[in-house]
Amino acid sequence: MVKWQKVKDRLCFPLLVFLSSDTARSLGLTPIDEERIAMARSRCRGLLLDIGCGANELIRYYRSRQGMAIGVDG
Repeated sequence: MVKWQKVKDRLCFPLLVFLSSDTARSLGLTPIDEERIAMARSRCRGLLLDIGCGANELIRYYRSRQGMAIGVDG
């Protein structure tokens, strides 16, 4: 099931660029923001500095599971 989801997400990538997270979910696709956070979570170690963090999703996740994190957005 997970592989099929990734195939759908990759085929629909040009569309995902223009969709909000809610719209993407309603179409059964994974929002780009969630993919970015999942990719970054697997690579983060030690103190995390997220520049351009937006809604701080990665920061909140990292603090709750692994340690110190700071988010900066302008």
